[in-house]
Amino acid sequence: MSGYIIRTEGILPTYACLGFVLLFLALIINEVFVSAEAEEAPPTASPLQRHLRPAVAVTIGWCALYYSFLQGQAAAAFWIHKKRREAGNKEKAGHDKEKALEFASVKYPGRPNTQGLIFVMDRSVGNLLEQTPPFLVAVWLHALAASPNEAAFFGWIWLLLRAAYPVAFAHPSMPRA
Repeated sequence: MSGYIIRTEGILPTYACLGFVLLFLALIINEVFVSAEAEEAPPTASPLQRHLRPAVAVTIGWCALYYSFLQGQAAAAFWIHKKRREAGNKEKAGHDKEKALEFASVKYPGRPNTQGLIFVMDRSVGNLLEQTPPFLVAVWLHALAASPNEAAFFGWIWLLLRAAYPVAFAHPSMPRA
């Protein structure tokens, strides 16, 4: 009977992660290919708003990347929980049912676990948060004191490198903590 039930655990954070990734990519494409050609601003925008528009776009890009990492972190926990639960069910076939694998034991292990998808996403979120204050301060100070366009250029470079962090961190050649 339970084999016919469609389990949707993790579907919301997975789709939210993909949505924020698409938003992040759309912002980059817009800034690189569209905004560079058409320096338009709403007619009601002040000169300061027009001047700082590139730095605002980078800040919104940071928000999209941050939320994609958060949703990816949650999706990873749901996915690993499902895999471990399925593996546990296969092992218990024919045996007495023991206590079910709890989601919290997957999402928040005792932290001696420093490998796997959950750890990669936890570190991606943690590293993004650790580096955010200097990043945003640098973008906005450069935008205000020098050039918003240069601030946006370097901000997008930083965000693209930061978006690659989970992939680079998960690479087998990376040493484990």
